[in-house]
Amino acid sequence: MRTTDTEMTLRMLRRLLETEANMPVKGMPEPLTTEAQNYLTGRREGIYIAINAITETLGEN
Repeated sequence: MRTTDTEMTLRMLRRLLETEANMPVKGMPEPLTTEAQNYLTGRREGIYIAINAITETLGEN
């Protein structure tokens, strides 16, 4: 089966999102406040929603 440009692009985007989900965010207070922790949790959840959507689109469930 031939991989299309769209599939390759989606896989690349998924890898970038997986990396981004684990990167620290500059400017976060130490120790983390509740608000900062909530922001990071929401950010990470949003990234994983995007990753899951890409995975489903590619049919790689």
